[in-house]
Amino acid sequence: MDKNYYGLKIFLNLLKESIVLFVYMLILGVLSAFCLSINSVFTKVFLFVVIILFFVLMCILLTKSFGEKEYKNLVTGNIRRNKANAEDIKKYCKPETEYRFYKGLLLGVIISSITYILLIARLFVADTSSIDGIIRLVNIIYSSPLSLFGVDTSVYYLILFTLINIASCGFGYYIGAKKIMLQQDKLQKTHEEIYGKGN
Repeated sequence: MDKNYYGLKIFLNLLKESIVLFVYMLILGVLSAFCLSINSVFTKVFLFVVIILFFVLMCILLTKSFGEKEYKNLVTGNIRRNKANAEDIKKYCKPETEYRFYKGLLLGVIISSITYILLIARLFVADTSSIDGIIRLVNIIYSSPLSLFGVDTSVYYLILFTLINIASCGFGYYIGAKKIMLQQDKLQKTHEEIYGKGN
């Protein structure tokens, strides 16, 4: 398979998975915007923490199921590749849907990337107010708490925003795959206990 074509298929597969995460981020961002209208600072901070933690939890849970699915695809693909029939391998094996550790990290990059795309676009626009508004909207789940303390969005905030997304998606994707790894190890041990090693 051509490397560029293979890379494109991986990217499109990840992009499809990231859409749900991005929608959650926008929905929870809208909720965090409503929190700004609350008078109590303590209540605002508490709700912001709950919203951000809920988003991180959703990232972990959604990418966990994705990691499970992709590791199952890897196991199935390895079984098929061990068979001699090249036509079956070509027809049924889809390496772009198989587990690779970096994919979880890339999911976090993808859901963060629209911010950086907008920042690049901002360099070529005379009136930046509309793009600034979109950037705040996209990042409102993280920028809302900053507004409580009069802190402006900065490059350090954007880096932190990206790192949180990468860490939560990467962790979820890995533990999903790890769950299937442990299941496979258990099956292998059971098989060896019954039939002996090498059978």
